[in-house]
Amino acid sequence: MTETLNKTIFRYVIPDDDRVYSFPSNKPIAVGNAGVGGVEFWTEYDMDNPPLPRNFKIIGTGDTIPDGAEHCGTAPRNSLGLVWHLYELP
Repeated sequence: MTETLNKTIFRYVIPDDDRVYSFPSNKPIAVGNAGVGGVEFWTEYDMDNPPLPRNFKIIGTGDTIPDGAEHCGTAPRNSLGLVWHLYELP
């Protein structure tokens, strides 16, 4: 029996604008710096079994974390010295 794999990795970008963004995503596998104003993250995506949308927001160091939010990763310090944290919201 031959198994067909149809998985890939998707990249998403979230700007630093205090909004919540929804993406069809599994749990992020990596988080990075997307320049001065945001973060990028990567997730596995199964083309045969697409994930449901999940809600994400970036939060700066020292900012309030919403109730029920789950930490997904932290981006390296950007050129302005800021560190952003990626959270999934319920």
